[in-house]
Amino acid sequence: GISWSVELSQILFLVIVFFGAIQAYKDNSHIKVDVLITKVPPIWQKILAVASNVIIFIVICIVFKGSLQLVKENTVMSTPVLGIPQSYIYSIGLFLSVCLGALTIMKTIAIFKKVDAQATSEE
Repeated sequence: GISWSVELSQILFLVIVFFGAIQAYKDNSHIKVDVLITKVPPIWQKILAVASNVIIFIVICIVFKGSLQLVKENTVMSTPVLGIPQSYIYSIGLFLSVCLGALTIMKTIAIFKKVDAQATSEE
């Protein structure tokens, strides 16, 4: 067999999963349970959405910090067959966390814009 094919397929699988996670988060197509959210008034739905986004952002910051540490620690290491620096592979986690962090901030701003639009329409 081709010795580099296994290593390349593992790297590409990681890249595809991370890009898929970004796209799913952008499109709101992740699995979620909204039994509680549908039972509360709209203002509480917005409060819960903001709280959820804050928790997501904290987790994303933890992923960013961990990925940054992995990139720093593996600058001299390379993959056994292809010779790709391990720091390049771990930098995919940095890219993921930056993209998801930006999307989370944009989603939170959109929640506040909806609240402002509803407040002005009620006046």
